[in-house]
Amino acid sequence: MTIHYTVTEQKIDSLKNYAIYIRHFNMAIGILLGTFITLVLVTIWDKSHLGEKITVFFVISAFLMWLLYLKRKTQSKIERIWQYIKKASEGVNEET
Repeated sequence: MTIHYTVTEQKIDSLKNYAIYIRHFNMAIGILLGTFITLVLVTIWDKSHLGEKITVFFVISAFLMWLLYLKRKTQSKIERIWQYIKKASEGVNEET
């Protein structure tokens, strides 16, 4: 059985835009995680300027939490769009 979905251009554009946002969030999260890990390793080997490094840890952690929150919020918007599409398409699938 083939399932057909009724999707408007607006919904397709929204899904594409949200996918781009998530890709950018993933890229930024990866860069920040790499920076965080590098900073941890440098701190293990060199304990000088520890106060500044701890401040940077907190700043990077705050950005990571913020990006993870935005990514999760965007993923929930995508889920809502798919639920709407599936609900709107129920009648189409029953007729075919």
